[in-house]
Amino acid sequence: MAIDTYNTTGEPKVIKEVYIKKSRMLSMGKFNFSPSLEQTPKVRSSKNSLSFSMNRCQLLVSKILKKTCYFQTTLIIRLFWIFLIFFSCSLEGFSQGQERGLEDQVFSKIKVGSMEPRVHGDSLYFKVLGKIPHTTSAASFLSRLQLLLVGSQDTLDLGPLTYERKGGIWNLEQEAVLPYQDWMEASSLLLVHQSKNSSGRLAPLYKVLAVGVVAPQRLVLLEDRMLGEHLSDVGKYVHPSSYQPTIAQEATYVLRFSAGSSVLSSELGNQDVWDKIRQFIQKNSSLKYVRITGLQSPEQAEGRSSQLGYQRAKEVEKKFLEITPQLDPALVRVDSRWNDWFDFRKQLASYSGISEERKEIYIEILQQAATFVEVGNQLRKLPDFQKVSTALYPNLRAVTIEIKAKPYLGLSQEQIQRLKQSLLPKAKNKLSKEEWAIAAAEAEVWEEKGFFYSKLAEYYPSPIPYNNLAVVRMRQAQLQTDAGSREILLEEALRLLDACTQLGGLPQAVFNQGQALVLLGDYWEGYKKISEVTVLAKGTELGRESELLRGALDIRRGDYKLATLRFETPITEAKDYFNKGLAFYLLGDYMQATLAFEESVLMSRELGYGYYGLALVAMQLGQKDIATLHLQKAIKNVSLQRKVVLDPHFKDLDLKQVMSGVE
Repeated sequence: MAIDTYNTTGEPKVIKEVYIKKSRMLSMGKFNFSPSLEQTPKVRSSKNSLSFSMNRCQLLVSKILKKTCYFQTTLIIRLFWIFLIFFSCSLEGFSQGQERGLEDQVFSKIKVGSMEPRVHGDSLYFKVLGKIPHTTSAASFLSRLQLLLVGSQDTLDLGPLTYERKGGIWNLEQEAVLPYQDWMEASSLLLVHQSKNSSGRLAPLYKVLAVGVVAPQRLVLLEDRMLGEHLSDVGKYVHPSSYQPTIAQEATYVLRFSAGSSVLSSELGNQDVWDKIRQFIQKNSSLKYVRITGLQSPEQAEGRSSQLGYQRAKEVEKKFLEITPQLDPALVRVDSRWNDWFDFRKQLASYSGISEERKEIYIEILQQAATFVEVGNQLRKLPDFQKVSTALYPNLRAVTIEIKAKPYLGLSQEQIQRLKQSLLPKAKNKLSKEEWAIAAAEAEVWEEKGFFYSKLAEYYPSPIPYNNLAVVRMRQAQLQTDAGSREILLEEALRLLDACTQLGGLPQAVFNQGQALVLLGDYWEGYKKISEVTVLAKGTELGRESELLRGALDIRRGDYKLATLRFETPITEAKDYFNKGLAFYLLGDYMQATLAFEESVLMSRELGYGYYGLALVAMQLGQKDIATLHLQKAIKNVSLQRKVVLDPHFKDLDLKQVMSGVE
């Protein structure tokens, strides 16, 4: 097209035609490129005006030629670039559309096998299948496909997909067997196509093949509890045969006040009450709780202020904290009662000034569904009420103190003094073996308990303190949320148990070794240790617990039939009923599984796992509504909320509806 615009002389053909036309129009005065004769000012009118006009016209025509040529060339160049840009965009759009078509064509044909990724034993299994029509572009697309297993913190690159041509089909069949790790529970299997866009940047396309893994056997409860779960403590202590756990004592004291007053006086017998409180606390210095309740009698002088009872209680609290500076104020609860006949009825029960028949009349009135004033009016109509109220009302101008406590470390005051002397720097031991054992057993703070067992091992070496100190470390580990700290404590427990076995054999120590190994994830070595205990402690409580733990480990190993035989052992805990139900569920015996899961629920609704098991059974039977109801109860256990979301068994449920019960 550019060649056609030029003639043989090299002069632009189009431009020449424009020049001729413009010259004619100028000579005729039709265009105002230069002043015409008619438009020339009078001062310029002369005989030379025409030649002047023509000279200016020639100059102007040359400018027109230049401008016209520039405009035409610029126009051609701009059209050329617009064409190139349009062409390149069209190609890019076409290639993207073509690639998008390939993506849809290929991705739609590639799927996970008949079942989602699932765990068997210690391995994760899945299979990826696909049949794609043979084309060169499809082969190029397939060559850049790879599998990724993506979790919240870890990602595993499973490499490119392998495929082969069979006739006119690209046949893809890839099976994967991976060592299972805990993070894979919350992982997704992705099919990724690595490609670059026009700017050279990676623009990966992906398809989610599966979310989560099918691993119901991983639900088995092995004491590795999550935060908030109610499972039994790990480890078995060994105590002296003479040891009896100290039982906390309860005592109630009453401090009296003058009518209408909240001033705490030493009169009215209050000083003797404080002396008794001091004596009780000296003997039982390990306080569990203190409840202080302020009371008001129904007298007119007492009813002027509804806050009188509370003010009395606060006064007593202040005094109580003064005489017990070592007490944690959080253990003290302050309360009050007003316009309530409850305390009057309590006093009446022990009052001997009237017959039992008369008491029945009083109690009948007090139990009526009437207001405080209505009950008072009926009581005042009784002929002997003046006598009764005179005797009982003073007891209601009071504050009651309820204390629950036990001796500190289970030791007497004299033993506590010898303990303190033994703990001084360079001091000699002044406690017997039994006294150290009692102090360690009764200690409630883990660090304190561990310290006493270490002192017992120092002064009286034997297998028992090493075993018990190992149990302390195991229970500390059970409470840890940090995996590193947990592992350190469990490894220390195993070292202490090794020292225990070197000093002598204890079935409890072998059991503890098995549990510690299980908590560390060494299930097979733990299984072997627990199996030893079933022989050493056959027919005992320890042997029964060992058999149940072996059943749980059989589920983890994949031997579900053997697990059901283990669970013929008598069960006393909800977690073991759940494990039993899980074994039957994995065997496909949903009736027996349901019975066991229901027993778990009856024994502990808070655990939640029994409901979870019932939901699994309901899904197998196609009962989605029932499964939803069970899961709404299961997720009261916070740790199960995450499992519900990730479990492929419940992918067909409305999870928003399931979670609607979460507060």
